[in-house]
Amino acid sequence: PYPNPSRISFGGEAALIGYTVTPSTLIGTPGDQVKIILYWRRERPMTTDYRVFVQVVEPNTTRVFAQSDAMPAAWTRPTSTWGEGEVITDTHTLTVSSDAPSGTWQIVAGLYQLIEKPEGNEFRRVRILTPDGGQAEDYVSLTRFKIVP
Repeated sequence: PYPNPSRISFGGEAALIGYTVTPSTLIGTPGDQVKIILYWRRERPMTTDYRVFVQVVEPNTTRVFAQSDAMPAAWTRPTSTWGEGEVITDTHTLTVSSDAPSGTWQIVAGLYQLIEKPEGNEFRRVRILTPDGGQAEDYVSLTRFKIVP
């Protein structure tokens, strides 16, 4: 019942079960906004309040040209509050950086734990679990996005 149905397990704790990306043409210019809606479901009770990141990145690099970082549902649904069987609708609006060069970019998403330390914050991403129990990347690639000048 969710668009782009999937079951991407983040650490066996939360599953991404679908998503939408608007505009669906997936062509933008610097300064344009892209709206991503993620549909999450818990896999087991969580005690950690993870944050969600959504980014427009250059494939095979760490160059980011748009980003959203927040607790789910605009800070209103910390992961420790998710109920059994409940689906969390999590909307992120990204603005493509004004200096984004033309090209084909990826939209990626994931979860991380922010650990605040006096010497600087640590960002611990949650790895994806594969169906056979192995670990994969610490983000999921949702779709490609073309930026034109």
